[in-house]
Amino acid sequence: MKTKMLHFTDSYLKECDSKVLSIAEHDGKILVELDQTCFYPESGGQPSDNGQIINDQGIVFGMSYAYKFDNKVLHIVDKVGLSVGDLVHCKLNWDDRYRNMQFHTAIHVVTRLIERDTPIKVSSNNATLEKARIDFTLDEFDREFLGSFEAKANELIKQNLPIKTYILTREEAEKDPDVFRLAKGFDESIQDIRIVQMGDDDAIFDRTACGGAHLANTSEIPKIKFLKLENKGAQRRRINFTFE
Repeated sequence: MKTKMLHFTDSYLKECDSKVLSIAEHDGKILVELDQTCFYPESGGQPSDNGQIINDQGIVFGMSYAYKFDNKVLHIVDKVGLSVGDLVHCKLNWDDRYRNMQFHTAIHVVTRLIERDTPIKVSSNNATLEKARIDFTLDEFDREFLGSFEAKANELIKQNLPIKTYILTREEAEKDPDVFRLAKGFDESIQDIRIVQMGDDDAIFDRTACGGAHLANTSEIPKIKFLKLENKGAQRRRINFTFE
């Protein structure tokens, strides 16, 4: 990735200094590439951050959406005025980012609990600021059984499990096939694999490859409430949940 994504090492970083590498316009949108960014680009079911990019004259450019494209992170800003080489200061909307981190980490908790008790394969997940969903393959649709994981997830959250990230080589990561659990897999071109681990080294609850922004402890997740359990047909099941 040409743009250094700072959330890889610090998901709680709210601001950073950057340099403008390129500017382009596409479909009426102004796209800015930075040498490093604290903004999370939408991927893996986790929404993009939003916030501000401020140049050295104090002019504020609203940043509404960031995404990955062609080994870059591109930021959509609300007006022209930035130039290649500009030194800028980035500030993300922390309230939105933190909510996204809560939902993304909660998705990991619910998913792992179900995976331990059922022969499922998670196919996708997605979250907004209000709710999240998890799609997975499972032969039987047992509403009572799936619903029981709401209480299990909330009990797990109360255990205050620490969450940490670290990098493994692909060769090291592939020694543990459980690390690559998402049905669509992990891009084979990526050789440095970021691991997210819940629980201490001697009592690991979850250990999986993930590029998302995560909390530091499960205690930061609000109480989970399942909204809807759906049978989407052809072994496709869905859990929708929010926070109380």
